[in-house]
Amino acid sequence: MGKGDYLQDKFKKSVAKHKAKVAKGEATYSRSRADIQKEVKAKVARDLGLTTVPNTAPPGTKNPGKWASATSTLALNLTGKDQRMYGEEASALTNKYLKQYTGTYGKGGFKTQKGQDLTYGESRGAMGTGDPTGVMSSIPLSSKMLQVQNKIKGYTTALLSLAVPAPLGTVMRVGAAQNLVDAAQPGAAYTDYTKKFQAKQSGKKFTSTRNVLGLLKEQHKKKTLQSSFDKKQEVLSKDGLGSSPANKKDILG
Repeated sequence: MGKGDYLQDKFKKSVAKHKAKVAKGEATYSRSRADIQKEVKAKVARDLGLTTVPNTAPPGTKNPGKWASATSTLALNLTGKDQRMYGEEASALTNKYLKQYTGTYGKGGFKTQKGQDLTYGESRGAMGTGDPTGVMSSIPLSSKMLQVQNKIKGYTTALLSLAVPAPLGTVMRVGAAQNLVDAAQPGAAYTDYTKKFQAKQSGKKFTSTRNVLGLLKEQHKKKTLQSSFDKKQEVLSKDGLGSSPANKKDILG
């Protein structure tokens, strides 16, 4: 058998082996990277049962307004587990389905560059970042996942900033403060996150209005209005007129 015949025979055997894997559902035919990303994302979402639901605070929650957002995401197929925490399962399913595509994994079971790009997108970010070129980056976080993430990032960055001199240390502390504010106001933070995620998925720009300076200004405005109300209350009390909820609503807006 000549070299050409040997190579042709080897190729035919490789094709036959791949066809057998496709038939068993262990592999699939070669497709474009965009098609692979969309298909794997759909399979992961299907297996998890990812569903968008209204997000309101549980009954009896103190200050329920800060917990509420328009929607959140649940993994309804996670039985016996917290359906709001599905990051580990999403990662395992993504790896499982990517292995069916040629070129996503190399020798030793490690992901190739193609596999990494398909997992977290060309930006190589993380789960839920909104990068439409990746599977994990295109799977949205739940409200609880975002809150946990903000807490971890906030405390970690704050601690690390103590060892970093200004001005970088100052920048890090501002970022940490933002994360901790978002963790304390999970409803508003998640609404903002959802808008950003959807904008990135559709290739649009998004500018968040939630920043430390903006939030501080809003808190200062509320304190100023409260001070005005207190002064008005004092004047009314001296005049013997008292006050009513309507008075407070008119002043505080």
